[in-house]
Formats: sequence, C-alpha cells, structure tokens
Amino acid sequence: MTDAILGAANLRRHLAGLFPDTDPGAQDADSLVLLADAASRVRDAGWQVVNVDVVVIAERPKIGPHAAAMQASLAGPLASTSAIAIKGQTGEKQRCRRHRRRSVAVHAVALIAQASA
Repeated sequence: MTDAILGAANLRRHLAGLFPDTDPGAQDADSLVLLADAASRVRDAGWQVVNVDVVVIAERPKIGPHAAAMQASLAGPLASTSAIAIKGQTGEKQRCRRHRRRSVAVHAVALIAQASA
C-alpha cells in the first residue's frame, strides 16, 4: 500500500529507498508509521489519497474475516476507512503450486487526486 501511494504520486521513491533494510533505524519499523510517512509525503506534494484497493493472495489465513480489522488499522495513516478496500483471493489460479500454501502475494493500487486549495 505504501509503495502504491508513493508510486501514484510519482514521487520517484519507494519504500526500500526511503527506509532501506541497511538502516538500523528502519529495522523492525512499524508499517503503519511508514504508511503515515508516505501519506504525508503525498499530501506535501499536493495530492490526496482518494482510495486504495488491496488484494491479498493467500491460501491461509482467509482474509475475509480479518478485512474489517485490517481496514480499520490502516485508516489512521490515511484518515479514512472508506478509502480502503481489502479483499482476499486464494492462489488456486497461480502457476506456482508447489509452495502455494505457504506463500502470500499482495497487489495494491492507489488512486490519488490533486488536493483542493
């Protein structure tokens, strides 16, 4: 989600560039703090996050029962729960089946708009 927001604003930064794993201060960083930082950078660049669509691809755990809690947790940094959609999908149509029960993939797309003055 953080990379999607930064990318949508074309800030030419990404999560690993802002918080490299070689930086001791970034190790064990709270992902919500990183998301808040990205949202702040996007706002400072004159944009507002309209919505973010997140698809979690995993066999286990099932995302549906956790989606509302995840949405609420992510709402703080973005200041809106209605701007966040989270849904789960199984990996049954993925090509790599050998490790599918142990792998997780996440796709996120962010829509932003110029902030009103």
